[in-house]
Amino acid sequence: LKGTLEPTVIESKPKLNRKQKESMKSQASAALFKLKKQIGKATSKRERKKIQAEINRQSKIAQGKFSKKAVKNFLDSI
Repeated sequence: LKGTLEPTVIESKPKLNRKQKESMKSQASAALFKLKKQIGKATSKRERKKIQAEINRQSKIAQGKFSKKAVKNFLDSI
């Protein structure tokens, strides 16, 4: 079996420096403020569920728990 498959290419994790982490946290906090305003104005249960899911995502980021997807989106937006 040796030599039948090509070696796996290991991708490096996207890394954030301290300033990027702080800016990501502050953006998440600002987004949380807007979302919490919106949830009160939401009329249907479907809208409230979508907004609540986004609130959960943003609150994790505001706490400093970054997912790979959130980091990648942040770095792509810069």
